Amino acid sequence: MADRSNDPALAGEYAMGLLEGAEKRVFEDRLTREPELRALYAAWVDDLTVLDPDGVQPPGALKDALDLHLFGPPETLWQKIRGYVVLGTAVAAMAMAGIFFWPASADYSATLMAQGLAMDAQVFADDRILQVSLDVSEAPDGKDYELWIIAANAAPVSLGVVADGSVKIPANIPLAGAVLAVTVEQLGGSPNGAPTTNPIVVAPLSAA
Repeated sequence: MADRSNDPALAGEYAMGLLEGAEKRVFEDRLTREPELRALYAAWVDDLTVLDPDGVQPPGALKDALDLHLFGPPETLWQKIRGYVVLGTAVAAMAMAGIFFWPASADYSATLMAQGLAMDAQVFADDRILQVSLDVSEAPDGKDYELWIIAANAAPVSLGVVADGSVKIPANIPLAGAVLAVTVEQLGGSPNGAPTTNPIVVAPLSAA
């Protein structure tokens, strides 16, 4: 059996963006196959969000560049998601610079942008309400955008067709370490409760 004693340290290095090259690629491949490793990574995500006391995020241009580097071109749902890294060091730097992005009342937030879609999401943990604010929502003809929440070591859970307004997040979904994703589905959303296409955008829920 392979030695896994160094996995907690590797998960921490990956969460802080310190793994590079072949070591990073091997770790990301393991994330797609090993639930225990995803759980370690999620624990680091939870710890690193403490570095963000004022509810800040890197500027949009920086985030877009990092997303492109981390996610790459669309492939499968989990290949899109496995590159997700909570940039604790970058968030902390933005906090020190005093760059505020979300009101203090939101416990988590995310920005999702893709061709035809621009939306902000804020999560209020006490009542588990996710508030969606749309700037652009232009799904292809005959299609709808569908919003999903994906917790560590869990399958995507639908939050419904993308629309301005609020939606309740199920109580059994941990918010720390979760990501939001949007797919293009048939009108009314996926017919089977699971994504039928690859996500067009994936973004972490960052603690405020």
